[in-house]
Amino acid sequence: MAPCLIIMAVLYGLFPRHLPKHARRRLFDSAVIVLSLAAAVVCDMWGYQSSAHAVAGMAGSRPGDMWPQVMSALYAYAGFTVVLLSAVPLRARLWPKPR
Repeated sequence: MAPCLIIMAVLYGLFPRHLPKHARRRLFDSAVIVLSLAAAVVCDMWGYQSSAHAVAGMAGSRPGDMWPQVMSALYAYAGFTVVLLSAVPLRARLWPKPR
């Protein structure tokens, strides 16, 4: 998961290019990336636990042990992306496009 999350974080920091590059923006971007990583970890654990309980709760059906890992990765990507994308409009409002 790390390479994809790193690429998304770098793209978030690089674009849009018209935003000013000063300490406040770097601090904001760093905080958003840290919050995104925290959300990814929390969602990863939540996805693993919820899918492991669902697999264990199926009566007589055992789909495989890979699904808790698949669901945890999907939840982690979703958590990271939701936090990162929710910060984009906030960042645009804090630093509007120069005219």
